[in-house]
Amino acid sequence: SHDVEVVQEPTDQPWGVRDCAFRDPAGNMVRLQQAQ
Repeated sequence: SHDVEVVQEPTDQPWGVRDCAFRDPAGNMVRLQQAQ
């Protein structure tokens, strides 16, 4: 959607996860994580 802000592009973290973050139109932060 045009109203979703990407806060963090998908990133491999040093603690063993790949994650990213978005902000929805209501201002809620949504973070997705995947174990590596």
